[in-house]
Amino acid sequence: MINQRYKILKVLGEGRSKVYLARDEDNSGQLVALKVLGNNISGQELISFREEYNTLRKLDHPNIIKVFDYGTVLKNTQSDFDVAPGCKYFTEEFVEAIGLNVYESAAAEEILRRIVKQLASILYYLHLNNFIYYDLKPENILIHIVDDKPIVKLIDLGLARYLHSAAEYTIRGTAEYIAPELLNNQPHDHRVDLYSLGIMIYYIIYKNFPFDTTDQLSIYKAHSEKEFEFPENQYSPSLNQTLKKLLSKDPAKRFANALQVIESLDMIVSDDLTRHFLSAKHFVDRVDSLEKIKDYISSSTRGSVLLIKGFEGSGKTTLLQEIENIYDNVILIHRRQSLSGVQLLQSILKKIYFSDYIFSKLSDSTRGLAENFLSGSSSNVITDFKSVITRIATESRFNLFIDDFNLFDTFSLEIFKEIIPVFQLNDIKLILSENPELGNQTDYIQKLIELNLNPFTSEQLEEYITKTFISSFPKEPVKDLIIADADLLPGNFVSFIKDLNLLRILKFTGSGIEFDIDEKKSALLKNTGNEIFRERTSLLSDEELLLAKYLASFTNSPSGKLLSRLLNIEEEKLSYILEQLEIKNIIQPIHITNEPVFTSASLKKYIYNLIGAKNKFHAFIANTIRHSFFDYDRKEFARHYEMAGLFKESYQVLKREIAEAESMFAYGYKKSLCEHVLKFSLDDSTLKHIKLEIAKTNQLIGDYNSALTIVEAIKSEENDSLTQLEIDILNGTCLVSAGETENGLEILKSSLDHIKDKSQKYKVKTEIASAMLSLNRFEETQNLCKELIGNESVKLEDKAKCYNLLALSSFYSTNNIAESLEFFSEAHRLYKQINQPARVAAIENNMGNLFLMKGDSAAAEKHWNSALEINKSVGNLEQEALQLMNFGVYYFDKSENEKAETLYKRAQEIFASLGNRSGEGMALTNLGEVYTAECEYQQALNVLLEAVEVLSGQQNTSELSEAVLMLGKLYFIIGDEESLKEIIKKSESIQNQENLSIKVKENHDYLKQLLLISSGEFEEPIKFFEKLSEKYLLDQDYRNFSKVNTFLVELLLKTNQKEKILSFLNKEEFVKSCESDILMEAERNFLLGKAAVNFPQDNSKSFIDYFEIAYGAIEKLSITELTWKVLLALSDAYYLRGNFKKCVEFINYTKALLMFIAENIEDENLKKCYIKKPERFEAFEKLKYLEEKTR
Repeated sequence: MINQRYKILKVLGEGRSKVYLARDEDNSGQLVALKVLGNNISGQELISFREEYNTLRKLDHPNIIKVFDYGTVLKNTQSDFDVAPGCKYFTEEFVEAIGLNVYESAAAEEILRRIVKQLASILYYLHLNNFIYYDLKPENILIHIVDDKPIVKLIDLGLARYLHSAAEYTIRGTAEYIAPELLNNQPHDHRVDLYSLGIMIYYIIYKNFPFDTTDQLSIYKAHSEKEFEFPENQYSPSLNQTLKKLLSKDPAKRFANALQVIESLDMIVSDDLTRHFLSAKHFVDRVDSLEKIKDYISSSTRGSVLLIKGFEGSGKTTLLQEIENIYDNVILIHRRQSLSGVQLLQSILKKIYFSDYIFSKLSDSTRGLAENFLSGSSSNVITDFKSVITRIATESRFNLFIDDFNLFDTFSLEIFKEIIPVFQLNDIKLILSENPELGNQTDYIQKLIELNLNPFTSEQLEEYITKTFISSFPKEPVKDLIIADADLLPGNFVSFIKDLNLLRILKFTGSGIEFDIDEKKSALLKNTGNEIFRERTSLLSDEELLLAKYLASFTNSPSGKLLSRLLNIEEEKLSYILEQLEIKNIIQPIHITNEPVFTSASLKKYIYNLIGAKNKFHAFIANTIRHSFFDYDRKEFARHYEMAGLFKESYQVLKREIAEAESMFAYGYKKSLCEHVLKFSLDDSTLKHIKLEIAKTNQLIGDYNSALTIVEAIKSEENDSLTQLEIDILNGTCLVSAGETENGLEILKSSLDHIKDKSQKYKVKTEIASAMLSLNRFEETQNLCKELIGNESVKLEDKAKCYNLLALSSFYSTNNIAESLEFFSEAHRLYKQINQPARVAAIENNMGNLFLMKGDSAAAEKHWNSALEINKSVGNLEQEALQLMNFGVYYFDKSENEKAETLYKRAQEIFASLGNRSGEGMALTNLGEVYTAECEYQQALNVLLEAVEVLSGQQNTSELSEAVLMLGKLYFIIGDEESLKEIIKKSESIQNQENLSIKVKENHDYLKQLLLISSGEFEEPIKFFEKLSEKYLLDQDYRNFSKVNTFLVELLLKTNQKEKILSFLNKEEFVKSCESDILMEAERNFLLGKAAVNFPQDNSKSFIDYFEIAYGAIEKLSITELTWKVLLALSDAYYLRGNFKKCVEFINYTKALLMFIAENIEDENLKKCYIKKPERFEAFEKLKYLEEKTR
């Protein structure tokens, strides 16, 4: 099978490419012709192959072969057919046919006339739309027999060209059929195809060419110079006269157009023929939009998504297809109405996976995961889909376009909501299109850029008509009609021109295109709705109208098999009726959509309203599905029962869909289904059950309050014992999760005696153990968990949770890290065994934290990295961001600021893409702390102001308070007292809110102390920071304890409190904490040096020794405020020692560093504050004094 989609059945033909009959397994086993271009080809052949596909995609004529799919063979499991990976292919419609070159009946005049008439119709259509075929010959014409009559199919448009293309064309075609003007390099037009038609007819009549040679140059000479002979034959004079005129050397003496050929044969140019003379799909204008899309794709801006908005007919799809043609690495996904749910996800993945610019870049493990999902072997559909998409986005770069995004089903949209941030974070350029009339499904997307497609101007319309149609087309009157009566949306022009043809306003004859309009026709056009639709449907046969009604009754396109069963006809007959609906402007060309889709939503609505007894109509459809297509799209199946008023039957179908949604963890989708069912007229018991399902779903997604609201409402009703038990368990579980632990625990415990199902009982006991842990009832938690673990009947998931609870209980109760690690290891093993990667990642994270507490940073990093990789692999972005934050704190504490900065930036990017404003603000605050520590004050100010702005709109006062505190610290360090006062006002406004944590109040007090210090008051701040130091020590928060301690010592030095200074500097916990932190150790030695200057007799070392130890440490670190302080202290120390050379060296270092820090502050006011802050002003004065003394 090719790319897990096309099963090759046999070889159909061979030429420049090879054609196979294949079955498209993604389209109900539809037979297609698979056209494959070998690997050993030139670049030009590859270009021509792609151009042929693009040309065929633009054309819409029943006698021209239709194309469906283009791609690269990346995997072939059929060794009996030589189709190598790397070959390009496209698929075409398959018809049972033979080539005209071997169709012996063609010599019969009646059959020949039929064939020529059809070929003339095809050529007229091509020429009307500014195409020249160039390679008309029997080998490129298939004959399909229907009702004993030959039906022509034109194939192989590899040499066809659009006249408005800028390329210069050389001689093209097959030697025996090339027109003389082409060979003579003279100007040529569409009449070269008429000459080829003449040669073909000549060969059919005379069984030979009008020249007796096989030498190519001699053939060319014959075309240019030889007067052809036309021996007598049995054919009619009209056919012979037509042949002679077609073969005129002078194109001016040939027919002016292909319709004249039909008239010359005394045949009628009928309406059935001219209905096919529609406009091909050309990309015209939209240059501005095209350039904006190109700019978006080439921009270096990360994480943005482009949304193309336009009403039906605005040209969204055509625009996306044009971009797809320009770029190689584009994947364009169209919504397929006939697919939903898992099948749709598989279709999307297959489109992405089997792209040549992606497939080769993927690791073996990613390929294995993708193919496992595509084979239907996935045990967890949503998780596995997210995982493989995440891996593909990480391992390759591409541009993803999703057309009609807001028309995807609810299930798919829920999945997209989770994977779009994955694309954003991996810099995948994502373009979506939406029709704003049909709702907005993109509100949640961050960094969304909108591009609106407006109606054409009259100038753009003129360009469209000029580029689309041949010069003899009545462009001006058609343009005027469109401006007067249409909506100027390019996609609707085709339909409008179809209606002009349908109403015979446009009349196609050999003498030209007539434009004929009267008052009645004009009135029909002006009433663009029902009157036109009535005119279209009046042309339908009963069978065609019935099929249209069936199509209008479905939300998603029904399969061909279902439609055949509904109409009780063969699929071949169905194809013919669908073709008639396409010709009569009811449905879009099927080769474009690959399924029947109405030309407009309003037409679909009109036809649906023609159905009489709609309830019976839908009931018939539903029962047909039930008897013959039970596995059909369940939402569509249920909808027909619902429309028939058979709500019970509809619910029975949806029950299966609800159960499957839960099994796939698609909780949002399940909830939407349940909420829809609540609208049905069902019995009270069933509706109560549905409400309970919604409540359970709310509990699973963490919306405990909503779940409790539903539970409270149901509790007040009369319930049977089983329902009441279900309500109690749900009520207790939600109360525990919502923080009302004791109430919830009592309810859960009281429900145990009533539970008969053992599995359910064990699960409730696990919830009880969790509640006990929350209440610090450690011994009871451990006893219950051990009881459950020892029971063989308990499910592995519940055992894993018990091991996790044991680990936490052991740590919280006795701080037994070793025992906690053992329990976490068992939980890890079980969660891995039952394939719950998110749980495994959480355990890895906890184990990392414990190893860090043990002092084993290598093991901690190992487990954290493992958690990070798991979260990345499954697309668990929020957990990945939180893990990055943990890593950032870890590296910041180790003074590895560059690593911390990188991690915080990535976390902020992830939170932003998820729309998690609290997380984003938290990451920005931490990033601001890093910049502050590195003396990158301008950057620190920018991100901290952004953090405050982001968090101000959230309910998270704790994180807002942290951001405000960090901003206040920054202003204090810089010396901007006025801004510090303003930030204290901001902090005060936070204090006015209710239910504030102690930490929020503590942060506010901290800021007030900084302001007192700025104004030269130290007594109160010293008392505050002494208490804060004791608190952090009591909490074993050694990181903050050390920071407060050093700050406290600096204050004590300003007030010369010797005893306290030495006590704090030599406190055992402080010394031990500094030993594991190189920056803190440097700061402690610097402060010991300062103390030695003030109190020399109380120190074992001289001040210069301490300063040099501090300098040795900070040399390896990023620049901090401590750096210049140590340099200044050494400058002074070397001066006092008489080492003027060293003194001068360190004076220069200190000055350069202070000016470097100041110059990086862009805000002039801040820069002045920084330089004029007393400690730095005094530093500059000291440096000036030392310079004078050392000259």
